[in-house]
Amino acid sequence: MSNKVAAEKLIAILVRQGAELDSYLLDIRSGCSESDFDKYRKIVGTIMGSMLLDGINFLSDEFPDLKPKALIS
Repeated sequence: MSNKVAAEKLIAILVRQGAELDSYLLDIRSGCSESDFDKYRKIVGTIMGSMLLDGINFLSDEFPDLKPKALIS
């Protein structure tokens, strides 16, 4: 497997996991107190930030054509 194929697969996983984490927050919002929701949101934000900065952006620097279209400004 080439490095580009491996990077493409990992980016796809990170994008799917980001969407799943976002959906999780939407699901729990109405069932949590505001303070509890803020705790979960901060945890998810930290995870998603790392996935973006340390995963997607890092790999996209090497393979710019793999950057998800939603992240292209």
